Amino acid sequence: AELDANLSDGRVGSPCSADTARGVGHTGQRDGQPQHTCTPEGGVAGPPVPQACFDFIVIGAGIAGVSMAAELSRDARVALVERESQPGYHATGRSAALFAELYGNATIRGLTRASRRFFFDPPPGFAPHALVSARSTLFFAAHDEAAALDELQSSLGHAPGLQRLSIAETLARVPVFKPGFLSGALLDSGSADIDVGGLLQGYATLC
Repeated sequence: AELDANLSDGRVGSPCSADTARGVGHTGQRDGQPQHTCTPEGGVAGPPVPQACFDFIVIGAGIAGVSMAAELSRDARVALVERESQPGYHATGRSAALFAELYGNATIRGLTRASRRFFFDPPPGFAPHALVSARSTLFFAAHDEAAALDELQSSLGHAPGLQRLSIAETLARVPVFKPGFLSGALLDSGSADIDVGGLLQGYATLC
């Protein structure tokens, strides 16, 4: 995939119909064939660039856009378009991501479990270091939320790494709660921080 980070207004041009155009773009080759970008109307003036047609245009080079472009580029010509000066400029660059198999509803938990192998054992060469590092997660409940904590524990079953903590055990780990506030907590010792920057760069390399 090709990354164009210089569009003036974020608009995408029409399908290619000429050999060259003036504006912003990048060119490259795939399977020995030249590739060219379509130039948006009103784009910043620049030197003539060859045009090309793409199978897909992905708007936005955050983690969602970069990962999608990387996967699509396995079998198709892809243009990845970003208005900012670098990928991951907004939400991705400020994300504190957590891998937690016990978080969310049944569908979310299933998707998280399915992604474990990728995060904990990424493909060779994807990243120069680990994508995750261990960090436990605490689900705590106030006195009027004790029933909800029981229900959560029941819905999670005997999940690996899940432990019910007493009030004293919870305060020993997180001594910031006011006296009398807690009814108990659940500790997930199988969760982990995700290196968002490493994840983004790994997908960007595949592009």
